Amino acid sequence: MSNLRRVLKLRTVKTMRGGFSNGVERHAHPKQQDDARLFPQPGYQWRKPVAVSKLADPLVSRGFTDLGPYRIDVMPEVTVRFLINSAVSVYACVYEHAQAGIWLDLVSRYEDGSRATFTTLRSNGLDQRPQDTLVRAVSASAEALYGRMLRERPQRALLRLDAPTAIRLFESSHAEQRLWRQTEGISASQVTNAAAT
Repeated sequence: MSNLRRVLKLRTVKTMRGGFSNGVERHAHPKQQDDARLFPQPGYQWRKPVAVSKLADPLVSRGFTDLGPYRIDVMPEVTVRFLINSAVSVYACVYEHAQAGIWLDLVSRYEDGSRATFTTLRSNGLDQRPQDTLVRAVSASAEALYGRMLRERPQRALLRLDAPTAIRLFESSHAEQRLWRQTEGISASQVTNAAAT
């Protein structure tokens, strides 16, 4: 009886892995080109402008340039306010999603192709590329997250950022993550973690 349970459990996990992986790929990458594309949205009306400003405005006061709102072609339900601080090689994304809410990502890119991301977004249960650094601080303010990033990001050769470069790197990161996940697959533990999340 225990063997039967084990077999059924294994089949269930395998089915979940296949279905979950395919579902993730279909949801995140529905028949699109390799890179995401950002499109400026001048005059966009935020659903929660106060919450967006609470994350973006402190960064502007710390030297970030506000590039404004953008639509992401592969994630039409998300709008992102894009900011950049070339002096410290950091770009910032304040995301607004109807269901997931509002969160902040601070990103640095390195000459070796890796990235460091400090975010207020909760975990989705999925692993990240091993060469990347991901730090989650769900309740952090923009100032606290930025200070932590400058202290804790890996000390390697950073890519110099200007606005076009930052936009291009944002767009290509979608393909980088997708290709890595296609190569690595999604483990049973990740399925369990994602379901719990």
